[in-house]
Amino acid sequence: MGEGNWIYNPASGEIIFEPENGFNTNPKPLDYILTDTSTGLSDSATVVITYVNVEPELQITKTSETQSFNASGTTIKYLISVQNSGNITLENVKISDPLTGLSDSIAKLMPGEKIDFTTSYTVKQTDMDIGKIVNTVKAEGTVPGGQTINRTGELQINGVQIAQLEIEKTADLTEVEIGMNDVIGYVIRVYNTGNVTLEDVLVKDPLTGFSVTIPLLIPGESQTFNTTYKVKSADIGKKQIVNVAEASARSSSGLTTGLSKSTAIVAIKDCELLIPEIFSPNGDGNQDYFRVYCIENYPDAKIEVYNRWGNIVFTKEHYGNTSVWGDTDAWWDGYSDHKWTAGKEKLPSATYYYILFLNDGSKPRNGYIFLNR
Repeated sequence: MGEGNWIYNPASGEIIFEPENGFNTNPKPLDYILTDTSTGLSDSATVVITYVNVEPELQITKTSETQSFNASGTTIKYLISVQNSGNITLENVKISDPLTGLSDSIAKLMPGEKIDFTTSYTVKQTDMDIGKIVNTVKAEGTVPGGQTINRTGELQINGVQIAQLEIEKTADLTEVEIGMNDVIGYVIRVYNTGNVTLEDVLVKDPLTGFSVTIPLLIPGESQTFNTTYKVKSADIGKKQIVNVAEASARSSSGLTTGLSKSTAIVAIKDCELLIPEIFSPNGDGNQDYFRVYCIENYPDAKIEVYNRWGNIVFTKEHYGNTSVWGDTDAWWDGYSDHKWTAGKEKLPSATYYYILFLNDGSKPRNGYIFLNR
């Protein structure tokens, strides 16, 4: 097999070597003499051809001045650099960045040449919840003759996650004269004050027995709940009712908020005994019982009720003590329970005389009560 043909171009002075098919090594050097026909002067030279392996290579890198992020809505700017690091020209170089939506191309990229692109991305809440953004950019170029070369560049930017929860509790009363079974209303507000979505937010109010779980609470979001507490006999005599609500949660990445607490305090005023002068046990739900206001302060009170002839028609130990008798049986309902009556007799409309023994060392209270049917 021959090596090939040497061709001289007198117009340009170029010497070209055309190898035969299948010849892929260095040809023998060519010695030649060049003579100037007008002067007769000549000189000799040697042409040496050395084959260099074709090594296509493509590099793509992605950088950003943003080192971290801590909120959704943050804009991250990226610099993408594409360089031909091989020894042959690349054609139709395509650049794509799915995250930012960048798609561009370079018709020809010479060996050693570098071209830069800029693009940007806006941080989403899902990125904040994951805690990082991994961005991969791709470059693809073609070598003359059809060979394709693909390269990728990746950059990860981490998020600074804050799992934080705040709870606020308020009462519809700040100071009140209260008695047994009076109701205090509470409002509980829970806020996500961090930058990650919170899951399984547990809100509890041990005093009222309230408990609820919020599946998801995004940053900046809040939810409001209402609950109530009915005053018990154990609260009577206290200076205040202290109610503590608490909340806790976690993020999808495993961060926990810890326990957040809020306290609502209702001050209790001294309660003065108030005995009504009339009640109407007719079943209309209004003044159906002879209720004595603030009797809760005297759990051992006793009452005796007499008709106009001086006969006792009703008596009860621990009068008004709902802890002992319940909400209705603690009070006189207009019926006689004295042994001289046939069963529980419904008493007629009339004025009755009562004696209320507080059993606290003070004098008994007495007076008249009108029973109105």
